[in-house]
Amino acid sequence: MRNILSVIVAFICLSVSFSQETSTAGRMYEKAWNTAMSDGAISSEERALLKILSESLAIHQDSVTVIENRLSITKEDLLDQSGRWPLVLQNMIIGSGLYGWAIPYVMDAEDFRWYAGTEMLSLGGAFYLTYKYTKEMRISHARAQMMRYGGLVGLRYGLGINTVFDLYNEEDDENDTIERRKTWALILMASVPAGIYGGDYLFSKLNPTNGQAWVLTQWTAIGGISARAVTNYFDPNPDYNNDDEDDYYYNEDEEKQRDKDYEVWNRRHTTIELLIGYPLGFYLGQKLTMDKNYSFGDALMLYQGYSYGFFNTMMLQEILFNDFDEKRWMLFNTMGAIGSMFFYDRWIADEDYATGHSILMALGSASGLAFGFGMAIILDVQDLEAMMVMALAGYGFGTYFTRKIVDVYPDGSLANNNQLNFSLMPTIFASKSNNQLKMVPGLSLEINF
Repeated sequence: MRNILSVIVAFICLSVSFSQETSTAGRMYEKAWNTAMSDGAISSEERALLKILSESLAIHQDSVTVIENRLSITKEDLLDQSGRWPLVLQNMIIGSGLYGWAIPYVMDAEDFRWYAGTEMLSLGGAFYLTYKYTKEMRISHARAQMMRYGGLVGLRYGLGINTVFDLYNEEDDENDTIERRKTWALILMASVPAGIYGGDYLFSKLNPTNGQAWVLTQWTAIGGISARAVTNYFDPNPDYNNDDEDDYYYNEDEEKQRDKDYEVWNRRHTTIELLIGYPLGFYLGQKLTMDKNYSFGDALMLYQGYSYGFFNTMMLQEILFNDFDEKRWMLFNTMGAIGSMFFYDRWIADEDYATGHSILMALGSASGLAFGFGMAIILDVQDLEAMMVMALAGYGFGTYFTRKIVDVYPDGSLANNNQLNFSLMPTIFASKSNNQLKMVPGLSLEINF
């Protein structure tokens, strides 16, 4: 009996010791898992390291599964609201810029104090309403980007609807004009929340990453810009061929006719932009974006590809053509910008750029461009075309050599990272002087590249 009791006591002590060791190993694994999950996803490399860690700590696979399931549930219970502050900021800007004057305008409150007071109330009201609306919402940077851009597109549609239906016509009688302009203001105020709701709806359908959301919204904007450029080429402004400023307003009747022709032309182009440009841009963007591993830095690379393409094509036109043709200028610039964006997309296909990498690339390209212009000035190059050739060459060399020194990540390693490496928050600094501790309010800025 005594021997049996001794065995039981020894087994209990061994079990307690093993439990403590297992608990320590489990805590170490939990800590490693939380570190790997800090960016919102565990990459294949991190998963391999976690497997090596569990084997070295002698943690059974079933225990690993239990730990990860418990930690995943805990993670899901925490709301991702990293994108909340930029949405609040944009709504405050739109709130004060639109609703501040539109509300008293619709209410016939023409006293200046109403405009000034409503501006302040709209600023605070936009903050409070957006704060309450997003309080219990999972709002990553990707979702915030879709909602923010949805609000801007909604505002563009509001302006477009007002243009198409001519709700701001100064030639109507006074009473009719006032009522039509009130409708004009009401449509603008309704368009922004409708656009935000639409952007949120599309996010829930597509569930893009942060990089995909930024690229998708860029393609939507390109659709609208391209529709304008193409229609302007085949259907130019009615006053396009009129270069004689002395005859521009030959008489009052001709002036009115020109205004009417322009209004009809603008309504026609706006309709094409709203009904074809934006929807087609979004559709093509979805097809070109949703199956790719875009990081936020990748999206910035495509943005600078479009921007530099537009600027470089503009310089190329100055080199190749002697005369300025407005409709050709806009169409070719748009084509060059889209072509450059496609080139950048192929260029970064096997890579993931961090935010700092893409910013360095933009700075390197801009520096090369400036270097080319600077060399032309130093060498006293008088010919404008020659200066632009040197500038374009500088851009190419600057982009190439910057890419040589930037060490980017392999494709997919940053794609699921929805966090922006930027933080600006209020804080309190402690200052000690004369054996007294003083608390100084301030701002803490943290940028990780």
